[in-house]
Amino acid sequence: MPRIFNFLLFVVLLSVSLQTNAQQKNISEIKHINYSKNVTKPLTNAELAMINEVYGDQTEEYVLKNSNFLKNIKNILRNRVEIMELKNKDLSSFKTLSSVSLIKAFNKKLLRDNVFNPRTFNPLKYDFNFNSRDLIKYYRVDNTNYLIVIHSQYQ
Repeated sequence: MPRIFNFLLFVVLLSVSLQTNAQQKNISEIKHINYSKNVTKPLTNAELAMINEVYGDQTEEYVLKNSNFLKNIKNILRNRVEIMELKNKDLSSFKTLSSVSLIKAFNKKLLRDNVFNPRTFNPLKYDFNFNSRDLIKYYRVDNTNYLIVIHSQYQ
């Protein structure tokens, strides 16, 4: 009986040790996010309008009072979303913007734009999975020559 107990104790300790090592490895794989200095600047009126469009009457509570979340949003709007027009290129292999769902958790009346305007496009409306580990993601704006490029926060 003591041998079985010792064996079971050994198995349990080995399992705990292996799991601890795996968790430490996962923690060490987490990359630090480096923000550009421009995220310290105040929101522009256009940026605040984009945030309000998505978060509605909960903008103050969920975004403006949460400095880390606000910094992430500024980073998305200022550094991580790029819109490119690629004339005479076949973009049909890219995922389309219409296939990306809207984020309606805060504003149930949120709608897609009828006409795409790269100067007023609000990326916060779309579930682009901004926290993905992918270095870069591409989305084609349906029936246009525009490509939306989402840069990783971990670059």
